[in-house]
Amino acid sequence: MFSLDPLGQRMQQVGLQKTDLQLWFTSVLRDGIATGAIGAFAPFKEIGTYHLQRMLAQAAVPGDHSQAVQTVLSGFDDATCLSDVEPAFKQLHAKGILISTMTNGSIAITKGLLQRAQLEQYVDLVMDISQPKAWKPSSAAYSYAVKQLKLQPEQVMLVAIHPWDCAGAKEVSRLKSRCNSTGMLLVVVKCCMATLLPLGHIILRGYRKHVCISTARNVYT
Repeated sequence: MFSLDPLGQRMQQVGLQKTDLQLWFTSVLRDGIATGAIGAFAPFKEIGTYHLQRMLAQAAVPGDHSQAVQTVLSGFDDATCLSDVEPAFKQLHAKGILISTMTNGSIAITKGLLQRAQLEQYVDLVMDISQPKAWKPSSAAYSYAVKQLKLQPEQVMLVAIHPWDCAGAKEVSRLKSRCNSTGMLLVVVKCCMATLLPLGHIILRGYRKHVCISTARNVYT
């Protein structure tokens, strides 16, 4: 839904490289998912802060690293919405399909992104992993989301760019296989927002009542 390029620009401002964004983001996801594997939990900001401080130290960046971390993380405020998101949301909304979001980040950041993109009126519920204390793709995260929506798993369709996100949802759902943007078949939908317009018709024909969208977008794949 949103490009994280502004965070790469902030990294460059504090003495890192724009390309460090890929390493940082994937490291945060890796360690977040790993905490679940050992039955623990740490929020995105905590893990993200740790890896930024580590990268700043390794790059021998002088000055106050705490301020540098804040500078980078505030880049979420500048994350830009992809051009095809709004028309997709409008079409789904017009057809009576409810939209929610579920993120490994935070509700506050997601709400801010939606508000700045003027998309909040299309979203019925914003969720994150702080309550289930489980990173996606843990089944606990998806079970929590379905419970919050007060629907059955077969009434909800996940839209996500990450294969592991869809694999996790598969454990708590009975969603039909659909083709993603690369032609691969998955038990749940894996697609870019660009494919969400035709997906709206697929959901409608499949009698689905709700589409749950993963807000994280890997800008490197």
